[in-house]
Amino acid sequence: FVSLNVGAYFGQGDEGAQVLLHLDEFAERILADDTKRSVLAEALERVARGAASNDTLKLRILSTPGLFERLVNLSANTAAGGTARNHAVKVLEAISGSVEAQREIVSSGRHVTYLELLGRESTSLYAKKALAAAVCNLAQAADNAVPLGRAGAVGALVAEQSVDPRLRRKKVEA
Repeated sequence: FVSLNVGAYFGQGDEGAQVLLHLDEFAERILADDTKRSVLAEALERVARGAASNDTLKLRILSTPGLFERLVNLSANTAAGGTARNHAVKVLEAISGSVEAQREIVSSGRHVTYLELLGRESTSLYAKKALAAAVCNLAQAADNAVPLGRAGAVGALVAEQSVDPRLRRKKVEA
């Protein structure tokens, strides 16, 4: 009876719970430098989809030693391949989506990493959009306003908007 209920639970597509149960395996693939690109991209994709829907998984990703740092490195590393980079940045965006994770990111100073990655010239437009959304997520918790302000979050978002011609507002001519 229990097995049937557990099987039905996992059969309904709760990828967040599945990834949470096997996070060690996913983390091992993501953290290893010799993981093939296709395996890495698949692991990152599953973690991104799972983290988008599971707040406990978000916190576990943040508490897994080296995983956050590896996601940041993959997001900025052109050698990782576009697919892996995009999935890595989607994980970074997803983990910023819960109040508990937002507090953890800001209290640990990791919000500065988001801003640094957002400000890099080499960061793709796709990554910049995801990182900008993550920074906005972090600003949802009122306690995060001061640390984000001190780190220059508003300036970073405005700078990105003014640098990219696709994001600039057009002036109305009289």
